[in-house]
Amino acid sequence: MKRVLKQIKDIWVAYRSLLLPFLIIALVFIFREKLYGVFGVENYLSIHTLLELSSLIVSFTIAIQAWMIFPYTLSNRHLFIGSLFFCMGLFDLFHAFNYQGMPFFFTESSAHKATWFWVVSRITLAFSLLLIVLSPRKQLLPWKRWLMYACSLIYFFIWSFCIIWKSDALPTLAVDGEGTTSLKNSLEYLVIILHLATLLILYFKRNQDSTPYPMLIVSLVYFSIGEYRFTLYLGVYDITNFIRHCFKLMGYYYLLRSLYFSSVEEPFLHQKRAEEKLTYLAYYDELTSLPNQRFFMEDLMKRLQKDPKQRLALFMLEIDRFKMMNDSLGYHVGDQIVQSVANCLKQCLPPKIILARMMGNQFVIALPHLADEKEIKEICLLIKKAFESVIQVQLLDLKMNVRIGVTIYPKDGDSVNVLLKNTHVALNEARDQKSSCMIYHPSMDEKAYRRLVLTNDLYRAIENKEFHVLYQPQIDTRTGKIIALEALLRWDHPKKGRISPAEFIPIAEETGLIISIGEWVIRKVCQQLRKWQDDGFAPMGVAVNLSTLQFYQENLAERVEGILKEAGISPFCLELEITESMTINIEQSREALLKLKKLGVSISIDDFGTGYSSLQYLKQLAIDRIKIDQSFIRGLVHDQQDDVIVTTFISITQKMNIDVIAEGVETIDQLSILQQKQCHQVQGYLFSPPLTPETLTQQYYEIQNKAKEYVRVGLNRKMEEINK
Repeated sequence: MKRVLKQIKDIWVAYRSLLLPFLIIALVFIFREKLYGVFGVENYLSIHTLLELSSLIVSFTIAIQAWMIFPYTLSNRHLFIGSLFFCMGLFDLFHAFNYQGMPFFFTESSAHKATWFWVVSRITLAFSLLLIVLSPRKQLLPWKRWLMYACSLIYFFIWSFCIIWKSDALPTLAVDGEGTTSLKNSLEYLVIILHLATLLILYFKRNQDSTPYPMLIVSLVYFSIGEYRFTLYLGVYDITNFIRHCFKLMGYYYLLRSLYFSSVEEPFLHQKRAEEKLTYLAYYDELTSLPNQRFFMEDLMKRLQKDPKQRLALFMLEIDRFKMMNDSLGYHVGDQIVQSVANCLKQCLPPKIILARMMGNQFVIALPHLADEKEIKEICLLIKKAFESVIQVQLLDLKMNVRIGVTIYPKDGDSVNVLLKNTHVALNEARDQKSSCMIYHPSMDEKAYRRLVLTNDLYRAIENKEFHVLYQPQIDTRTGKIIALEALLRWDHPKKGRISPAEFIPIAEETGLIISIGEWVIRKVCQQLRKWQDDGFAPMGVAVNLSTLQFYQENLAERVEGILKEAGISPFCLELEITESMTINIEQSREALLKLKKLGVSISIDDFGTGYSSLQYLKQLAIDRIKIDQSFIRGLVHDQQDDVIVTTFISITQKMNIDVIAEGVETIDQLSILQQKQCHQVQGYLFSPPLTPETLTQQYYEIQNKAKEYVRVGLNRKMEEINK
């Protein structure tokens, strides 16, 4: 209903200026006898002169306006209309001065001459308007306005000479007391036909450009009615002549309006719309239609200045795992995810909440006049519940999760910038702690500062040779032999000591450094494999983790192939580990994996069971091995659910001919249970922690012997369990 009312309002605004002249003409036409009676026949000559002078003023106004604006628009249509009405004004002037009863003007005035001036001007106007409407829009050189106006003047002088000094040679068009001749009527009907043809062309071209078609159409309607009335009069002083001049004047008026609109109003409206759009883009987000960062900060600043004693909560919210989804599904899907989240927030938040989009996948919410921290928790719970159901994006059912950081004014800051900074600190803490919501505390600043320093130092870590790779053996539970290794990246900071991967890997992913770091790891592993083989060790496989950004590099397979050739290593010695989340886009994942498989490298899925755990990708993707996450192995002995989950994983993968390895094995009991479940590959501190290449080389056989002993003990326990 609101949309319909708005459309009616827009139509009224656009066409209200057309109604008043229509009403005036209607009243003149209805009360023509009384009006004409008031003026009287004896006053008609004066009335006619006034009407023609009005037409003359409008004509020259159009001509002058077109002359003045042409250097700015260089529009051929403006120039044609201007020169046409320069000519029309001259015709109207000579028509008025040669009207029957007017004083001597070059020669004796007469109805014959006045009528011929009228007919020539009407035909000229009709033909010219038709040609102008048919002519394509283009720009002309500035000097051509002199040429066009000069041509109009010459055209007028030719006809004036013929009508004034050669009038006897021209046929009669009207007989006073008898009316118009057939020639006069035919010429008037020709003019009407030309006007109707112009009307049809205008109608079919109404959506092609910004020409003010309603005004032109109304003008042509007035002209056509006036021309028809000119076929009905009996004498030059009768009422029909009075009415026809009124219609002609109104036609001129609307032509003037159309020119004014196209030359003055329309450019102004375009400029106004452009300014409104720029203002909108400056203060609103184009993707979500939410207020943007600038709007939010200015609005919040005004609120705090207006009521500095109020308590206000600021929430900063981001979509969890958005970067991974954006990289794996594509930016167009990422935009749709942002739109879906924005719509979800609009629907779930109460009216008093102020919602804006900051940048990327971050949104900010202001809760004015905060009652207490309980209200903050209620808002966070409201948001969390809103994202419990999946969001469908391009036939994908995506489970969204959000992280929220919160600050409170004035406790956590007395300015907008400080509040936003602290809210961002709280959001980082929520991200690090895997928490859905964290309220800012000053102790978080130290951690944020450390993160900033580490981000800065990370850029120089490779160059300063601060990274190194450790290797953890993977054991066959049937023989106790080392069958492969997993490469694990470590960062030894020169001042802060060893930095946990859980701390620096997210920073590397956020900054994009993970691509160069990941490539460095693959190159380092291949070089170490080459060294071991040169030292006499049998070729063994090494598993290397891939980040999401690495995995979706277009040239990943080519870069890996180049590193293998550079080191002289067989592709079968390299295993690349991906996470479950990277397989969200099956088609894109399949394409990337097939390129890697063609090289001969193996593919495994790390931390199986902690992500999507969908059997769909096991079926469709070329997976060689899965790693059961250590969180399930940790509770294997005492937790019945973990036992069932692990059993299911092993059973499914065996039936699909996919190898399975359990990571995080730390006790003989865990090993024995895995042996009973036919899990043939394990990895963990029970056998060895991650070691440097040098230490692993020295302890290789010692580790293997220890592993064989543990495997023997585990198998014995397995047999005891079977015997029981």
